[in-house]
Amino acid sequence: AELMSSKKVFKWWWGWNPYRIEQYLEIMALSGWRLIDVSVAQVFFSFVSDESKKVRYCMDDNNRVNDEYITIIKDDGWNLVNKTAGWLMWQKEYTDIRPSLFTDNESFIARNNRLLRFLFAIVLIQFPIFLMNIIDKDDYDHKIVSVGFLVLYLVITPLFIYAIAKLILTNHNLKKQGRR
Repeated sequence: AELMSSKKVFKWWWGWNPYRIEQYLEIMALSGWRLIDVSVAQVFFSFVSDESKKVRYCMDDNNRVNDEYITIIKDDGWNLVNKTAGWLMWQKEYTDIRPSLFTDNESFIARNNRLLRFLFAIVLIQFPIFLMNIIDKDDYDHKIVSVGFLVLYLVITPLFIYAIAKLILTNHNLKKQGRR
């Protein structure tokens, strides 16, 4: 029996641009690496060597998943690879026409709007905590903790704001395109 080679890859991706991870996984499948496991917030991917295949991957941010939703997508030939923190990773083998999980731009926009609501909530929650750290920083016994929180907020908050701006811009472009 021939031993299959395997590898585990760390690949970071951002929620406002799932196309990059989808394309990466598709290139891996074409290169003869079959995805066998996804772990730790969908950034660690395990592969085994296999024959080259055309496999379409689609990421869906959907916290309101029910059995009917999953059944409809599975009936269309998609396999649920992984589900983490509201993100569902789907895959589908194909031969000719590259399939799409989303059939129109409205579906993409709806997915992005779900992610936008989540990010807005995170930023809104962070704002009062950030203000409390600024106002009450002299009351801490451990000033290093206060400074640490401030640095953390000064790094993370702009990232969230950037993500929100990218999603809004993406939705704007999708609306201009009409159909994708």
